[in-house]
Amino acid sequence: MVGEGQTGGCRCRLAEEGVYASVKNAGQTFDGNSLPLVPWAKHHLENGNLTDIIHPHLLKNDQTSLRNYLLLAFGCISEDQSHRPDANQIVSRLEEYMELQQELEKFNIVTLRGFCDVATYKMLVTENLCNAYLINYLGNNVLHILTWEERLKICIDVAYALSYLHDQNMIIHGNINCYNIVLDENWRAKITGFEKAVLLSENQEVALKIYGVMFQERYDMFYIPPDFEKTHKLNRYFDVYSFGIVMFEILCGRKANDSDYLDESLNGLAHVVRQRFMMGTLYDMVDPLLNDEICDNNFYLNKGPSKDSLDTFIKIAFRCIAETQDQRPTMKVVVKELENALSLQVMKVSESCNHPGVSGRTRAAL
Repeated sequence: MVGEGQTGGCRCRLAEEGVYASVKNAGQTFDGNSLPLVPWAKHHLENGNLTDIIHPHLLKNDQTSLRNYLLLAFGCISEDQSHRPDANQIVSRLEEYMELQQELEKFNIVTLRGFCDVATYKMLVTENLCNAYLINYLGNNVLHILTWEERLKICIDVAYALSYLHDQNMIIHGNINCYNIVLDENWRAKITGFEKAVLLSENQEVALKIYGVMFQERYDMFYIPPDFEKTHKLNRYFDVYSFGIVMFEILCGRKANDSDYLDESLNGLAHVVRQRFMMGTLYDMVDPLLNDEICDNNFYLNKGPSKDSLDTFIKIAFRCIAETQDQRPTMKVVVKELENALSLQVMKVSESCNHPGVSGRTRAAL
């Protein structure tokens, strides 16, 4: 038996991720079934219904973690002794599963709770984040007016998640848009919608010859980089472009396919941004709601974007939507620039709080 000191705390994890039947007696029957534990568990594995042997209270946890635990457990009861992991391997794998789960929660990625795969009906079940999707905060009838600082933090959260996927896992999301960014109770963002994601080896590109099949939704075309239609190559710079479009949606408070943009160009937001940049009128596209942000007690305060923060944001967003991938930054660079933009904004608000012309009551509101 592995001692408490050798497990690194994994024994508690074992108890939490335990199967529905507790092993009190190797010959005990379970759930009214005449089979003892090991044959009973193998029966469920072979029939593809492992969830039936998991304690109901644990089904709300991450399914990947539960599946990995169960597969490890089945390895332990393998009939062939040479296929069974030793104690050190068990501890090592459990710790890897714990670290992976903690990383997914840390890096702003929606947790998968389960899935449904019955005939042609397929559905993913994810954690519920109470403030819905980013799309609900773009346009005229928004659920909540996001402050500039909230918008910056949302962008940082998404950029951080993409940087993690690209640099640590070589995963290309392939479907970043305002419909796949969800907000929690604190207005922090997580990404979802991994149906089109691909796993690459280092510096690899995937040629997608099914261009029209993979991107079927009407809004998809506004997030696809212009060079992709020629190369059909999916790589990390595909995500960078899509995220750049999202950044301008957040800045302007409108969807990429807003009717006003389509009146100017059938290519939507990206083309309009490039035109306005050439004309020197890009700043006119900034969401007017950001000009005068209002605090809860209705004191009007100049809490909108500082010029330095806004300049930093626009410059990196514009680089993201460059027409060729070699002009686009990595997500690591994007994270750094967005964090700089946030720092500049926080500095501006802090200076406003300490300004002699701001009353004590107004300062408290900040």
